[in-house]
Amino acid sequence: MALEDADGTVLEELPEPRRSFAGQSLGTPWTELQLAYFASCAMWTYLNMPFLLA
Repeated sequence: MALEDADGTVLEELPEPRRSFAGQSLGTPWTELQLAYFASCAMWTYLNMPFLLA
């Protein structure tokens, strides 16, 4: 997972997003890429759950 600018230059990279959460507690702040990873996984789950339950 990477954050790129309009030209395609990589600004920030998170090669293993799931492992980046290991060892965190409730007070540990997230990076922007961790937030983007979590939000994308959550959105994918929320959008697909009605079809899985149907």
